[in-house]
Amino acid sequence: WFVEWHRLDLLLDAFATLCEQHSDSCPLLLLIGDGPLKYALTQQARKLGIADNITFTGTMPHEEIPAILKALDIAVIPHSNKYRSPIKLFEYMAQACAITAPASEPITEVIKDGENGLLFPPLETKQLAENLIRLATSLKLRQKLGKAARRSVETNHTWKHNAQDILNNLSKE
Repeated sequence: WFVEWHRLDLLLDAFATLCEQHSDSCPLLLLIGDGPLKYALTQQARKLGIADNITFTGTMPHEEIPAILKALDIAVIPHSNKYRSPIKLFEYMAQACAITAPASEPITEVIKDGENGLLFPPLETKQLAENLIRLATSLKLRQKLGKAARRSVETNHTWKHNAQDILNNLSKE
């Protein structure tokens, strides 16, 4: 859902930087969802000159999302805050996506910079753009981070793992 706190405007600015530096091979940005900011995002994309490189999918049935995520080269969380642990982060990881996300506390508990994703300071469009460029220009890095993200979610972030942690903590009391 395209709402203000997702800060998709930062993603468009960073994506525009990627396209400026790689105008001959600017990739496609897929924005999955819909919402009150779609018109503003469309206008921003036109103003930045990247509208032809963006596809707005509209609302998608949740059961179709895993297949779409498998087709992505890069998954981006443009913004989060210290109170949210975005479910989409785990969905991206489960599909072995190369991820870049802000270094907010809930995300840094899951993503280790350079190991299973790339982090950037929250609201730092320049670093987000640099991460996009690094990922867009290195298949090897995308594959390494995607595989590590998948391993990490399988090892540490499944319902079974969470239940076992609870049982382990209860047995300590």
